[in-house]
Amino acid sequence: MAIEPTTALYIASGFLSYQRYRTASRIANQEAALTAKRLKTQAKQRQLQRLQEHNEVMQNLQTLEAQNYALAGKSGRDTGSDRSFKRILEKEKEKAYLTASRVNLQNLMDQSKIAQQTQMALIQGQNKSKAFRMMGFQSVLNTAYGVSKVT
Repeated sequence: MAIEPTTALYIASGFLSYQRYRTASRIANQEAALTAKRLKTQAKQRQLQRLQEHNEVMQNLQTLEAQNYALAGKSGRDTGSDRSFKRILEKEKEKAYLTASRVNLQNLMDQSKIAQQTQMALIQGQNKSKAFRMMGFQSVLNTAYGVSKVT
């Protein structure tokens, strides 16, 4: 039994359509994986940036303390008993710790946001992949239906 040219073309067209959707499905998964990888790299970069900001705040605090001790020594003040000197240092420490806390909180919020974006990218990729697979199966069914009409 020979297949008519029209039927063969119909089957070939359906097969190619199915292959196209299968390829699109695979590409959607790969795209989602690459997006997730990019977001994870971005999260690491932001974490490093926040750590650098934190270190900068602490370094500024140490510099300020050293300058105040030098100034107190130059002026002949007793750093152990001078309340105004202690108060200045305490206030600067409070500011530095508050700034460091804000940096850490911002880091946590960024990490959470990026983790959520990563999860969303993976889910969207899976959904696209499923949609393309379903379209591929629909293509096969349409081909089968069309072949049944031709023959």
